[in-house]
Amino acid sequence: MNTPDYKTTIDNMAEEFRADALARLETIVHLLGEFQANEERLSDDFELILEEVHSIKGTAKTFGFGALSHVAHAMNDWMFEIKNNDGTAITLSTPALGDDLRVFVSVMVDVTQGKNRQSEQQGRDAISRADFSLYSA
Repeated sequence: MNTPDYKTTIDNMAEEFRADALARLETIVHLLGEFQANEERLSDDFELILEEVHSIKGTAKTFGFGALSHVAHAMNDWMFEIKNNDGTAITLSTPALGDDLRVFVSVMVDVTQGKNRQSEQQGRDAISRADFSLYSA
């Protein structure tokens, strides 16, 4: 009787997640382009970016991508902090906001493309090395 190789199955699922996370990050990059190009869509694009980040955050931890989970969690929390009580983002047209969102995405791409699933500490280290304009841990 053949027994399933659970480690291979989990590794395959983790690689599928990695590919999905990179596709979601590409979507965020696209949305960031629209985010700063079309002021009428700023609030909608902000919410779509937040949804993608939230999805990455939850699934990353499940598959052992601690660094990615930590960075996505930090970005998710920061995006919630800069929202008004009515759900719209504060100063959405501020170029520094878009720049910091791009820095977060860049850090997430870097830790996702790493050969190993990195720890949360590696995520904290990646954030501390990043050059943010507005965000501070």
